[in-house]
Order: sequence, then C-alpha cells, then structure tokens
Amino acid sequence: MAATLTTTIRLAPAAKRRLAAAAKRRGISTHKFIVEAALDRADGVTDDAKLRRLEAAISKLHEVVVDELDYRTADADRQKHLKSGSKLLTGDEVRRGLGLKKLSRPVGDSRTVAEVVGFLRKGIKEAEAGQDVELDTALD
Repeated sequence: MAATLTTTIRLAPAAKRRLAAAAKRRGISTHKFIVEAALDRADGVTDDAKLRRLEAAISKLHEVVVDELDYRTADADRQKHLKSGSKLLTGDEVRRGLGLKKLSRPVGDSRTVAEVVGFLRKGIKEAEAGQDVELDTALD
C-alpha cells in the first residue's frame, strides 16, 4: 500500500456539517468526499468540461439506440415480407404500376452536371406550370 501523508484542514462547524451531509447523500465517507472534490479541482476538470463529455457520451448512446431501433424495424419488416411470400417488384414493374413510361436510357448513363441541372430546372418549371414531365425524353 502506498504511503500516505496527513493533511489538516480547519473547517467551521457549519461547513463540516455540510460536507458530512453531502458525503452521506453520496454514500461515501467525508474523507473520501473531500479528497475526490479536491482532486477534481486540482485536475482542472470544470463542470462545463464534465457536461461536454457527458453530452458527447449521451449523443453517441442516442445514435447507437436509434441505429438499433432502425435495424430491429427493418429486420421485422423483412421477416414479415419473407413470411408473406410476396415478391419484390423490379424498377420496370414499379414504373408500370405507377403508369410511367420506361426510360429510354438506363438510369446509370453518365451525363454532365449541366445536363442534369438543366433537366431539373425544366422539370420544376413544367411542374409549377401544371404540365406533365415526360421521363423518357427529359434527358435525351
């Protein structure tokens, strides 16, 4: 066991009672309470720094919990789908079901950013004017 040194502090009776009550609330001895408080202060760990660390830990925990909930929801939906025996639809089947024409080019064809931006601007203007936007010719 490491050698210890005795240090004496002088406290007013009211301060001693406050320290003893605070230590009792935490379930530790007055000695341990004073030592922990003094060392925390000596280490320069401010309450703001403690709160920032706690905030970061809680934020990370929240992220993990949300990810777990998302996974469980997705897994439950997948299990429900597998039990139902229904099949997934292809992109063409979805477009047909929505009454959309098939694209004349595969979606993955490369286009310049200017072409895509031009298409989006044209589509927005047509949609705002109440016109239909033709998917099969929009990027031709």
